Amino acid sequence: VINPHEGPRLSMQPDTVKAFVQGELSQAGSGIAVPEKVALAPIHLEELPEELVSHLRDFGQQHSSVIGIYVFNAVDETTHKAIKSDIRILLWMRAKADKLYQDLAPNLAALLPDGSRGGVALLDGSNPDAIGYVQQFKPVWPAF
Repeated sequence: VINPHEGPRLSMQPDTVKAFVQGELSQAGSGIAVPEKVALAPIHLEELPEELVSHLRDFGQQHSSVIGIYVFNAVDETTHKAIKSDIRILLWMRAKADKLYQDLAPNLAALLPDGSRGGVALLDGSNPDAIGYVQQFKPVWPAF
């Protein structure tokens, strides 16, 4: 809302304010959305473009707060099948560091296969169930 006497003013819903205060929102245009719940299916590394895998491995190597990087496809709620064009990158972090979104997200679109969209999510020690889930799969980084 813009009031000519007071300048620009922003109105947000309570959940959006909470996400904003917790650092879960970023600058407009960064490709980052409000967190969402989505079922995930693992992607075999051989299915990913080499340039994307290389970029993610370099990213993990450069950021000491990253424990692991995993890549998944979102799962369609109706068919329960992986959506191959919807790629989700999960950064397992030592602590929540939302600035890393801004380091990774802008380059992501250029590295994804044509016609694909992507998202980046952070995982820290506050969700042991999610950690247990991702540990079942082979990470992009560290490379074993």
